[in-house]
Order: sequence, then C-alpha cells, then structure tokens
Amino acid sequence: MAAWAALVLVIWRHYWPMGFARRVSTPARSKWRAWGYRRKWAAVTTIADLAPWYRGRIILPVLVKVTSTRYVDRVHVRLVSGQCASDFIHSVTVDVSGKLIDDPEAELRVHMARQ
Repeated sequence: MAAWAALVLVIWRHYWPMGFARRVSTPARSKWRAWGYRRKWAAVTTIADLAPWYRGRIILPVLVKVTSTRYVDRVHVRLVSGQCASDFIHSVTVDVSGKLIDDPEAELRVHMARQ
C-alpha cells in the first residue's frame, strides 16, 4: 500500500509539478518550517527585543502562521497588547543558529533566514 502511494506521488510530481507543489510540497514545507520556528520562537523574539517585559515576565508575540515557498518564509505574528506595527518596522533576520543579521531595508514583517 505504501509503495502504491509513493508511486502515485512520484507520478503526480513528474506530470503535474504545479499541482503537486500547491497540494503537497508547499504545505509540507510550511508545516516543517513552522515546527522549526516554534521550537526557537521564545529565544529569537527575546534576542531581537520583540518580546516586552511586563511585571517581571516576558510576554511573547504569538506565532500565528508560517507560509513557506522555496525561497521565502512568511511569518505571521499577533502583536502583544501595547505593541504597535512600528515596533516591527525594523525587522530582523535571524539565521538558524540564532545570530542576528541586520536588515537595512526593513518591512512590516519579521524575516527569518534559512540555513
């Protein structure tokens, strides 16, 4: 049974690559990368000063959704009460090791570079 499923996926990818990308590879890539972001989310937001302190506790922005393509990861974040979009204007690029990389052409979203 597993062999038949693998064969169907290989044929689908070969003959209809756009449909395969839309239905299989992009959602799988997004879920895999979302797992990676969630695993390091607390450390990265704290290092980037995107997690404010309130009454002696760190309040983390909520990671809502991760959408990935072959080249870009788009990370959707729900801001903490009291934060505004201008806090995120100076976006940061963070490699997988957690090292911050300056991004002079910042937009209103946080970019996290892949390895």
